[in-house]
Amino acid sequence: MTSSGDLLIPGWGMQTHERVATRYRCATSMREVLQDLTDLEELDENLNVIEDTFSQHFKIAARLDPEVKNQLQALTKARQGRAKAEEVRYAIKVILESFPDDKTAQRSAKDAEVMLKRFAKHEATAAKIIRTLSKKAMPPKLKKVGAAATKAIKAKLVDPKKLQVLHWQTEDYRGNLVYQIVFRIEDPHFRSRPQVTVAENTGGMAGPTMDVHGDRGSTATGREVADAFLKQLVGWPGMKGEADAAGKRKKAAEGIAAALTGLFRGEDYEPAEISNDLLRIEISYRDYDLPKEGAYDLGEYEYERLLSDVLGQLKPRVERALKPWEKMIKRTRITPEEKSWIYITVELK
Repeated sequence: MTSSGDLLIPGWGMQTHERVATRYRCATSMREVLQDLTDLEELDENLNVIEDTFSQHFKIAARLDPEVKNQLQALTKARQGRAKAEEVRYAIKVILESFPDDKTAQRSAKDAEVMLKRFAKHEATAAKIIRTLSKKAMPPKLKKVGAAATKAIKAKLVDPKKLQVLHWQTEDYRGNLVYQIVFRIEDPHFRSRPQVTVAENTGGMAGPTMDVHGDRGSTATGREVADAFLKQLVGWPGMKGEADAAGKRKKAAEGIAAALTGLFRGEDYEPAEISNDLLRIEISYRDYDLPKEGAYDLGEYEYERLLSDVLGQLKPRVERALKPWEKMIKRTRITPEEKSWIYITVELK
């Protein structure tokens, strides 16, 4: 001990009072960690009761802790518990970096890992219960639309089992239950997962409505839901007829890419790229007739006039190059970008 009462530990690379202060802070953090683990254990037990009750009675008993009133709240609590367990694990990691021999921290690290696994399981269980309850209580109109859409979509799939049909529920801002049916397919072919959600608000009169990647529409029929979903499968060999169509698109896409490359050969250009689904071909080139800084160099009016002339000359050149494939082309876009670059994008049917 020193005259000040501080501990002297040989080899520690900081002043004694700094190390004691760090130790105190870590001790404080360790107390917080232990309290967090205790709280997580209590929430874990609460969620276990919820799950056991559902298994036995297929409903949520009124006698349960009001902290978890229904399965939506149980799912939220499970997610919060997992997030807190991750925070605790990180806090313990920091403490062990300074005090690797701390037995309490070592035991707590193991406890945190156990909590992470438990809450991941609670999250999965709560989600499964919500799907089960949602399917059982689905409004008749929504159930009818969902059944019709499922039948129409599966009829177009090479492997109908690829289609995932998930029943779900959430709440709107007024607390009304909103029942949902989510259609989706998981496949590495897609850059963006095909998905359509059809929902019905129990507090509204509109009936089932459709949501396609955030684009919400009006009331929807089963046919409309199926069409919106199947539209996202174009180019995927898992949809009937698309394997043959893909062969034709591949030949056309390669021909278009070669034609566009030939059109800009000798100029400053980026090679043509074909998308994985064979539906899009893109090439870009730099037009030195345009000023590098655009309107800043010439002024808005003069730049727009010059751009119009450049695009007016470019468009017929592109059309002539693409003429052999015009029946397969859905649209062609010519887009001026920064630094005098121009992008040509061809979309196939």
